Amino acid sequence: MTPPITATTQRRPSERLRDAREFLAHAKVEIREGRTRADKKFIRQGSEKAFHALVEACAALAQKRGLGVPRNHDETRDRLVELHELHLRDAYDDAMGRLHVLTYYKGWVENERIDEQVRAVERAIDTIHRKLKG
Repeated sequence: MTPPITATTQRRPSERLRDAREFLAHAKVEIREGRTRADKKFIRQGSEKAFHALVEACAALAQKRGLGVPRNHDETRDRLVELHELHLRDAYDDAMGRLHVLTYYKGWVENERIDEQVRAVERAIDTIHRKLKG
């Protein structure tokens, strides 16, 4: 049996980044499917996957820069600050608030805000990808 993908499973930064892109692709499909079916559960689950995509990408950056894999949200934020990646910390905070808390947990489905935030997550992942390659 394959263990679940989590931020604490030992993987290389490149694998984490690949997983982040896969989570984001799945998120977009679930959000689109939720809108097609008019099923908020799909949208909520897709929003959570989009947030998790950023969690994985941030873990890849921290790991690549020698800070290890964050064990929780506070450590992720702290490591982004330690790396002087304040724009990524802000993107993380926004995604956590809009996608993770408001959409997934509270069930507030505001399509324009979700789309805006998913695009922001994608930009942040692209930024992290460039930093890992450079």
